[in-house]
Amino acid sequence: MFFLDVPTGSGFTGGEPSRASVIEATHRAGRPLETRQKILSDISRAWSDITGQAEHDLMVSITEVDARSAMEGGFVLPVPGQEAHCQERPLRHDLRS
Repeated sequence: MFFLDVPTGSGFTGGEPSRASVIEATHRAGRPLETRQKILSDISRAWSDITGQAEHDLMVSITEVDARSAMEGGFVLPVPGQEAHCQERPLRHDLRS
């Protein structure tokens, strides 16, 4: 998770300085729409509960990436639902070859 401070006067809504927050998430593609919408709702609710900021002052989005095009810890990520198979035989690739 990354937190970036936006200098006062750099964000606007309707021509007025904005007090809104933006949360952009990235996850592996392949989850059902209902699951993605629950993730969005859970993030929004948690942010509001923790910060006290109203949910109407928050924008949350999810960008999906093909798991086969992402690595973590030197391993290509499994597609959602294939995690157990990946634990048995991880997809480790040496990008230097």
